Amino acid sequence: MSPDLLSVVAIACAAVVILVSLHGAFRLSLNTKMFLKVVEKLLREENRERAVKLSHVVNAPVAMVTRRALELRLPRFDPDGPAGAGAYRQAPEDDFRERAVLALDAEAARQLRRYRPSLWVTPLALGCLVVLAAPGSVPLYGWAALGAGFLAALVNVRRWLRARRALVETVDRLAPWVLPE
Repeated sequence: MSPDLLSVVAIACAAVVILVSLHGAFRLSLNTKMFLKVVEKLLREENRERAVKLSHVVNAPVAMVTRRALELRLPRFDPDGPAGAGAYRQAPEDDFRERAVLALDAEAARQLRRYRPSLWVTPLALGCLVVLAAPGSVPLYGWAALGAGFLAALVNVRRWLRARRALVETVDRLAPWVLPE
């Protein structure tokens, strides 16, 4: 293969990586603090239906976890617990909160998986760039594409970490609003 063709392929790989990163950034982004502030305000004012409608407007992971928290109904006591039928009278409030946090953590983990495609595409594209760069001297375009791929990888990891932090905050703030059956 000629070096010019390698350069074109490397630039195309970097462009794909950057486009996937941008698509993921815009598709899954949401101002978490403002969104949760509005949802909590609606819940304090006892407008649960409006909060649920607001969470249905966006498909961002934070909104999906919020929707799950507002629509989740848990039994007051653990049905698999040792006490049996009258256990709801003796069940501590902390047990209910723990089960709500566990249920919301599972939803947050499921939503965090939506970031995986962009996390996987970047190393694959970088692998292609390194393999293409190995045969000999690669022009400046190849190195620029490699640099852009590394930059996209850093952006993807940063966005994933920010999403994970936002989902943890969402679970912590909305666990008290889960209703019993």
